[in-house]
Parts: sequence; structure tokens; C-alpha cells
Amino acid sequence: MSSVHLPRGLDGLQRLGRRFGFDGNDLRRTTDRRQWAAGLAATVSFAGIASPLCAGIVSLTYLKSS
Repeated sequence: MSSVHLPRGLDGLQRLGRRFGFDGNDLRRTTDRRQWAAGLAATVSFAGIASPLCAGIVSLTYLKSS
């Protein structure tokens, strides 16, 4: 382990980066990178679609109840 200690917040950010594949590790498989990219794309698309869809449904429900 390294003798240089980072502040607690930066250490957590580095750990999170390694977990999500931002470590430049040559041993990481291509399959791992593809799975990570597919998961990120699914998360972004869900967040981008679910919020406006929910707002539209709430808006329609509010207009019908008035």
C-alpha cells in the first residue's frame, strides 16, 4: 500500500472511479468495459425517459382531476 494518504474525500472518489472502470487497468477485459458502457447507457436513458414521462402522467392526472 502507498505511504501517501489522500484526504478522505479524494480517496473515496478514487475508489469510486476504479469501481466504474476509470483506472486504466490493462488487465480489464473488453467484456467488462462493454458491460460497464451498457449499464451506463441504460442508466442515462432511464433517467432521461422516466422523468419526463412521469411529469407527463402527473400533468394529465392533475388536469383530469380538476
